[in-house]
Amino acid sequence: MLFLAVFCGFLAENFREHKVEEIREKKYMQALLSDLRSDTALINRCKAQITYVINGHDSLENTLEIAIDNPTFLEKLYYENTVYTLNDFSVNWTEGTLQELKGSGNVRLVTKPGVKEGIQKYETVKQWCNDQHNFSNESVLRTHYFGNDIFDITYYKKYNDFIQNGWPETIYEPFENVKKYIADNPRLLTNDKIILKKYLRLVNNEKGQMIIYRNYVESAEEEALKLINTINEQYKFKTQ
Repeated sequence: MLFLAVFCGFLAENFREHKVEEIREKKYMQALLSDLRSDTALINRCKAQITYVINGHDSLENTLEIAIDNPTFLEKLYYENTVYTLNDFSVNWTEGTLQELKGSGNVRLVTKPGVKEGIQKYETVKQWCNDQHNFSNESVLRTHYFGNDIFDITYYKKYNDFIQNGWPETIYEPFENVKKYIADNPRLLTNDKIILKKYLRLVNNEKGQMIIYRNYVESAEEEALKLINTINEQYKFKTQ
């Protein structure tokens, strides 16, 4: 009888611990869903920003080629150099729940089919994004530093004042709306066509790195949406 009582007590305690861990698992998954929805919103914002800048690089490359022989395009060139080459966008991932799961050793609580695998895939693609962003950022810096020997910063004063006063609503105003803030008749620090062609190549490379980064970000979005669907299906959460 004593053995049976101890055994039943063990079963009851094991059942209680199992239910507690099941509740904790669901709470973690609810928190992870919130993080994933936050990430998808951040991803969509980042994609829109990057696409804007990538398209701007096309315009900048065209303007630069024209401005090499036509100084009347220098105002637009100054504008596009600032707006399209000096911005570096990235996704600031919502890491709270995953960091807590890993830091506390509670990844073991994730037992539903496909969820742990989905988390691993998502983490992998996020790392690809971060690695590619580093390459993109290096490209932005190379273009920026090389451009310092081409563009005279004194011509930017009015425009920089405009950016400071208009941020963030008007930062992406088209050239026609803000050209009055560019100094009249700007000039380049050099008209050496070889140097300008090198700068054009750097601009093109910067665009290429951003396109690759956007592709990885889109892959991260795809994995995030798959993981959201898997969690909702496996834990019977109501979709939002």
